[in-house]
Amino acid sequence: MARAWSGLARAGVRLDLRPLTSRGEWSGRRPFGEPAGGRVTGPVLALTRARLRPTRALTFWRAVPPVAAALHAAPGLLARFGVGEAPLGWQGTVSVWRDAADLVAFAYRHPEHRAAITRTETQRWYAEELFARFEVRDVVGDRTVLGWVTDDGDPAKGERA
Repeated sequence: MARAWSGLARAGVRLDLRPLTSRGEWSGRRPFGEPAGGRVTGPVLALTRARLRPTRALTFWRAVPPVAAALHAAPGLLARFGVGEAPLGWQGTVSVWRDAADLVAFAYRHPEHRAAITRTETQRWYAEELFARFEVRDVVGDRTVLGWVTDDGDPAKGERA
């Protein structure tokens, strides 16, 4: 399958990751086992994945725009994109941060994101959820595939981590 996709692609990028933390499940499983954790001095990747409760999906989607707008301008954000699965209602996000401190600052101190976390708990949006963090050990290829930008806002094409 990977060969078929690479034959169609105009560019590609590969991130080599090491699991740091993981909480929750993906289709009833803990896909990253018990991550080793540890301190990281470079870039980190955050993965969120959730299965929305059908009766709560509309309120969830209405809560997304303020968080997405805040994320776009978050200090230390290098790349971000949404991912989805079939059926509709299984969604996720991937974000890459300059360091763990920038990720934590946005996730737990930014007002819009903090409000969304609180609403997640009270509104019970998710039937299943997974939150994981990874050390970015290496980036090989065209980072612009991910929308990656450097600290000065310029795309970082073809650089290695």
